Amino acid sequence: MTDEERQKQMDFILEHQAKFAVEIEQSNHRLARLERIVMLGLRAGVRERRNVRNIEAKIAALTDAQIKNEDIQRRNSEDIRVLINSQMETKEIAWRNSEDIKMLIASQERNTENINALAETVRLLVERPSGNGKP
Repeated sequence: MTDEERQKQMDFILEHQAKFAVEIEQSNHRLARLERIVMLGLRAGVRERRNVRNIEAKIAALTDAQIKNEDIQRRNSEDIRVLINSQMETKEIAWRNSEDIKMLIASQERNTENINALAETVRLLVERPSGNGKP
């Protein structure tokens, strides 16, 4: 091989080494960029997982609260039914008392009439002249 051929071959090798160096540098930049993108994706995934856990905890708390509210509502409904029944019984008692009061008023009126009749009889007896000269 001649010096010129050797020189061409060395120039060829140097030229290709320079190209490879540039391509390696570009690849390193791309790799570094990909690493940053992957790290951002991982961080986003960790944040998302944390958010999902928080949401799941909130859903569990809401579910517990809903169950408690349903239990309270069930008990309130039962209490309302008891109050309605009690109110109906109270109305029935009030109606019966009203009827009893009407009967007592009628009885009192009859008693008053009887007492007035008795008083009139006594008055007449007292005012009637007796056979012994006393009024």
